[in-house]
Amino acid sequence: MAQAIIVSIDTDVAAKEVLAALRARLDPDPERAARKYVLLRRKLVSFFEWSGADSPEACADQTLTTAAWKMTDGAPVQNVQADCVAIARTILDKQQQARAQAAAAPD
Repeated sequence: MAQAIIVSIDTDVAAKEVLAALRARLDPDPERAARKYVLLRRKLVSFFEWSGADSPEACADQTLTTAAWKMTDGAPVQNVQADCVAIARTILDKQQQARAQAAAAPD
């Protein structure tokens, strides 16, 4: 069952700010950072498509947002791409567990 996500304007602004910080971690030059961000997102979308995830683009966005918020919490991140891969795997695992539970549930 899908859950509605309520996003306020303040939350949207905060998310944009943390994603900007993530891009800055990818590269200090804003243009190169933007290109690296787009490339990383494409790779994540491909990973989720290849893995059979529901909504690969949404999963990629969730991965990037989670990584960005994790950085603002002061968690040490030495390699943004590697951290995103770990987060993506966690998201995929949770999705697969939810599918397995739904399949095992009696009708």
